[in-house]
Amino acid sequence: MSNLFLLGPRHRLSHEPEPNCQGLYALFLKKGATLDGVEVPPDDPIYFGKCESGFESRGHVSARDSSGSTFRRSLGALLRDSGRIVCDVHPRRSRGQFNERSYHNFRFSEDGEVELRKWMLENLEYSFQPVKDQLADAEKKWIRELNPPLNIQHCRNELREKLLKLRKMCAIEAQKRGRGEC
Repeated sequence: MSNLFLLGPRHRLSHEPEPNCQGLYALFLKKGATLDGVEVPPDDPIYFGKCESGFESRGHVSARDSSGSTFRRSLGALLRDSGRIVCDVHPRRSRGQFNERSYHNFRFSEDGEVELRKWMLENLEYSFQPVKDQLADAEKKWIRELNPPLNIQHCRNELREKLLKLRKMCAIEAQKRGRGEC
């Protein structure tokens, strides 16, 4: 399989070359950037995903908080664990109520979200390829082939279990905060 994502142009996270176009994207550490606990060759992605209406629609950078982004929750939990961002974890509000999903889809404090966004803009870049048909199948195939360290679905990488543990710890903290226990 041709690695278009590895050979294609890379962009700053603030740049969207294909607005309103469905496709696949890969996130990479910029040259010289490091992420504690993540060892990847310079040309390998740290995360891979699909978007149905342009890269910006994924909300990795523009979203108000991390509650709607698996990638942001994983990256934030990892950065928080390494001390690169210091913040509290909060539950996502769902129609004014907290529920199990709001704890699972946690968000970081406002300061934490700002720090996470800043870190992403300074340290990440992406590649995007339009895909017209069978988007979900193509995403699964690429994730299995590339095995990016921050993906937790459709692959078995060395970091997966640690990410799941860190995310669970964040979800527990969000649940305690939602119940007024911290």
